[in-house]
Amino acid sequence: MAVTIQADLSSKRSDTRQTVDAAVITPNYCQSISSVNPQDPRSMDGEQARTSRGPRLGLGLGAVVIAGLLAAGNFVGGRLWFFSDDWNMYAYYHRGNLLEPFNGHLSLIPAGLYQLLFRTLGVGSYTPYRWLGLAALALLGFQVLRYGLPRLGPWFSAVAVAAVLWNSFGATNVLFPFLMNFSLPLACLLGIWWNLDKDQPHNDWRAGLWFAVALATSAMGLVIALAVGVELLARRSPMRRYVPFGVPGVIWLVWWLTHRDSTEITTNITGALEYAARMVWGGTTALAAGWKPGGILLAVFLAGLFGTRFVVDRRIDPRIAGALCAIATFVIVTAFTRLENVPPIPPDELRYGWTVGALIVFALISLAASRVSSSPDQQDPSPAGNPHDPHQDSGLAVSSEGSDDLQTIKGGVVILDSELLTRLTLVAISLMVLAGAYQLVVGMNDWADSVAEAAPGLRSVIYATEAVGADRIDGERILPLSYVPVSAGAYLSAVADIGSPLENATKSTIGGSAESRVSADLILAESLDFSRPPDPEPQANKRCDTTVQASPGSVVSAAGADTTAAGGPGDPAVPDETAKNITALPTVIDAGRFAPPGSIAEWVLEPPAILPSDDRIGTNVMIPYRLESASGEPVCVSD
Repeated sequence: MAVTIQADLSSKRSDTRQTVDAAVITPNYCQSISSVNPQDPRSMDGEQARTSRGPRLGLGLGAVVIAGLLAAGNFVGGRLWFFSDDWNMYAYYHRGNLLEPFNGHLSLIPAGLYQLLFRTLGVGSYTPYRWLGLAALALLGFQVLRYGLPRLGPWFSAVAVAAVLWNSFGATNVLFPFLMNFSLPLACLLGIWWNLDKDQPHNDWRAGLWFAVALATSAMGLVIALAVGVELLARRSPMRRYVPFGVPGVIWLVWWLTHRDSTEITTNITGALEYAARMVWGGTTALAAGWKPGGILLAVFLAGLFGTRFVVDRRIDPRIAGALCAIATFVIVTAFTRLENVPPIPPDELRYGWTVGALIVFALISLAASRVSSSPDQQDPSPAGNPHDPHQDSGLAVSSEGSDDLQTIKGGVVILDSELLTRLTLVAISLMVLAGAYQLVVGMNDWADSVAEAAPGLRSVIYATEAVGADRIDGERILPLSYVPVSAGAYLSAVADIGSPLENATKSTIGGSAESRVSADLILAESLDFSRPPDPEPQANKRCDTTVQASPGSVVSAAGADTTAAGGPGDPAVPDETAKNITALPTVIDAGRFAPPGSIAEWVLEPPAILPSDDRIGTNVMIPYRLESASGEPVCVSD
């Protein structure tokens, strides 16, 4: 049976407030509160010392969880290089263009941070960019801890941080820095909620700043806008609370009207709704350590949990309504705008499942806080002019000193009335989170391996692009670097402006898959002009073989042998009248730089010819051209 806490918070002395550090209250804790004698300073000092240990323990546990993720991400990601959207930032946002939409939405914050690193640290190392993404995750972890600690207590709040950061679907979010466009807006949402709970004008404006950052980071800002709007409307908040959010909202609207991209929205409503439902399933699967049947069970449990709460209260807490609205908005908008994407994006894509899972954790934290609610006869009358104060609704009141984040309970009920049940719940959730963390580490290693394997091929492509140069290549040519197109002209413009990513490359780091090698050779074959040598080919220093490698600027020819006929025994050799003194030249010579022989039909040489020079590349990397005679005759190269 739940134990009711009778606590008179209208005491004239502020030091007699009964402060709790958890929404999960055990009978032992209730007993400690009832044993406090406000008239006995020793009693109060002991209780205050006990309750102050909770926040410190929570901060310590949360710091360990966050630091562990940063260490793992930095270690596993040590072999990564620029990937996918990184190239779009490099090619199109290296100088200005911060208001230009990326993939249809405003990316001012990520593009600005990338541009800052471009200008200060260059592109010789990928490490600063990886650290940038990890810093965004650290901010998210701190926000989860700060929001959850006064609601869940030290142990459960640490588990909540782990459930968000060590999510089994989080491999790309941890290792791919550009996905700060998911982690930063989520951190902003928690920053908004934390300030809204203070119910002070200056906190409202701070919440507005968090909202501005979210809008300037990605389309996730719109998800947050709806979540906050639903909460304020449900609370019937006064107009003054809307103003801090209205200012950045209007600025964003002006941007959208002047810079918006056309986004294709599917008309397949049934398909989009199915896609959205599978996104939710992906989120619960992510929390269930990647186990799909477990994701279904968790989804059913959560539906029953929130549904029961609504039936029992005959209302839904505004904060929970906002959190659930955020989940619904994210999956529905994503479904209608990504269902027909080319190449297709699966609904359980890692970053989607990670985001839905994080929002579910946010909703559960808010649900735990709402369970500690005041009974009607114990609530103080709402202040005049603010009849629906959020703290009156949730049963939480902020400390009058405002010196800490702990919140006081005016009169609540115990969520778990058994300490054993509390401990068993903590253990069960912790085991599920640990299983998810293990799957995360496996996924991080797999993803890092695939990206690292692709890097040499990308270097081949940009090596060829830089070797050709801006004056010889088609500036509109699309380079196979990212899912969002990157043109050769934009790439070479960035090279001229901030330097080449090949600055520290070596011969051993260039190569890659057969597909990438062919792409690199096609860039050379379709962009370079070959020329005949101005003078007869010198015979000195000639190297002949069926297959040779030659440096740019070399003269290429093909050589045959003289054919003669021998006389009879003892007679001197005489020319065979039927034989001719010929040089057997092949029809063509296959030329290449990266791909295996015969891969590039478009690039052939009629000897003699001069291989084009690419000394403009500006690096110490040199991969000789590969030459092979089509007819098997010797190929000769003169330096």
